[in-house]
Amino acid sequence: MIRRSSRIVVAMLCVGLGMTSQAAGQSSQTVIDKGSRVDNGIKTEYSVFLFANAAPGMTLLTDFTKWGDEPSVSVSARWYYAGLEGRTVHLYKITMELKGAGFVETERLPVLLPLAQDDTTILSVHPMKAKPFRLRIKKNQDMSLSGSVVK
Repeated sequence: MIRRSSRIVVAMLCVGLGMTSQAAGQSSQTVIDKGSRVDNGIKTEYSVFLFANAAPGMTLLTDFTKWGDEPSVSVSARWYYAGLEGRTVHLYKITMELKGAGFVETERLPVLLPLAQDDTTILSVHPMKAKPFRLRIKKNQDMSLSGSVVK
């Protein structure tokens, strides 16, 4: 009986690890901007990351800002790829704040971007503390999105 239950636990762990590695498939990310500074005597840390390929249901871009030391105030924004409808890219800019032990969603804004003939579009990004930039988004053959910063 113990051997059977331990086999079940091992099987569940293997399945869980497989799911984690699939979710981690989006782990390839590029740092757009990262740093810290002092604003009005308050230490601020920020980072903006771009994920290499975002399939529908995944995050394309994240913006994280933390003010102060412990206890601190943290805000995170992410651009979530909801999918395509015709030649329109559907994103959501989801803003979350650290409340208690976890993040709580405070705002969800729809972002609709038309695709040009070359299957690209431009998103203007204004992070909370990092420098603003423009992101060229490309629709790939498998309907995922990839992005690059416009210089």
